[in-house]
Amino acid sequence: MDRVLSVPFNHQQLALLDRYTAVPGAYSTLILQALAEAQPGCQQAQLSSPAPPPPKRKQLAQHLLEPGTGIAVEVKAGQVLRIAQVEGGQCGDLNVYNLQNGQEHLHVGRTRHLHGPHPTTGDLLWSCAPWERPLMAILQNTGVCDTTFASCSTLGYSHFYNMPQHINCQQMQIEAQRAYGIGPWQEHDSFNLFMYTVSDSEGNPGIDRNGAGPSDYIEFYALTDVLAIPNVCGDDLGKTSNFWQNHLSVIVEEALPEDRQRAEGFTKPYQNSVVPVPYQMKEVPLRRDPDYTPHFPHLPLRIHQVEVVLSEQDQQKLDAVHNPGLYGDDLCAALRDIVMDWADAKNNASLPGYSHH
Repeated sequence: MDRVLSVPFNHQQLALLDRYTAVPGAYSTLILQALAEAQPGCQQAQLSSPAPPPPKRKQLAQHLLEPGTGIAVEVKAGQVLRIAQVEGGQCGDLNVYNLQNGQEHLHVGRTRHLHGPHPTTGDLLWSCAPWERPLMAILQNTGVCDTTFASCSTLGYSHFYNMPQHINCQQMQIEAQRAYGIGPWQEHDSFNLFMYTVSDSEGNPGIDRNGAGPSDYIEFYALTDVLAIPNVCGDDLGKTSNFWQNHLSVIVEEALPEDRQRAEGFTKPYQNSVVPVPYQMKEVPLRRDPDYTPHFPHLPLRIHQVEVVLSEQDQQKLDAVHNPGLYGDDLCAALRDIVMDWADAKNNASLPGYSHH
């Protein structure tokens, strides 16, 4: 017996699929073609096991980040910032500035130099020269962080997809930091949250499907007053967030005494390495603009339901390809993955001199 599935896509995804339809809007035919060509095992990834709940602390602030947005939040020394999954499978970016001197900010290169491509629990977020000191300590990481890839940007979507109007992390960061008077030219490389990166046999980096479950989170202890700016990653054309955009939760809490003890223990090996800055520089404190109103570009995301009629043979093929360890019983998400992965591969093959992105 035939089965009808209603598969959600957003308008950015349909713009990519339109390139491969013989008739505009004939998405169901394209989905069936991609399903017929899909191979079992193409959705290799597993959601992480349920994470242990975070400690109970006094909550100071809580925000729910919608797709296409970010937020600038003050985290004072001795407070904890937790960035958590909601639905699961969502990558995020994080930028960090010294709240009392916005010229000092996170240096992803130095952080990678000291802690490798995937910093985790016990590692530190380091600031730029000439300060080169830890801004935050990672108290708990139940997901995967990455320092390899730059944030998605207008350039990236223009070059790889010819979509300069696509939602992207760079513009979200620029808009969110505007609330504190930080100019577009002051945006720095982002620290990638819940980004599952891999390397091929030749050492080339790539991005895998997202294995973060709904209970996963990353907690940072502020070692000094900071302005933290997380955003929901805008990539819905690749594997970064499993070809979709979901929410992220941002929470600021008072640290417990044991949090402080752990953070101090993480910094102890570097105490003799960090030296005073030998230059005279005017500090530039960051203060929120009371008249700030957010205007994130390229919104809203418009969701469209595409109906697909699956024959018994199609259903058997979907059962063979669908990875329940990643998508559970959500066949619509699995089918969207199949066709978007198919379209992304076709798009990549058309790029001259294409390498990993």
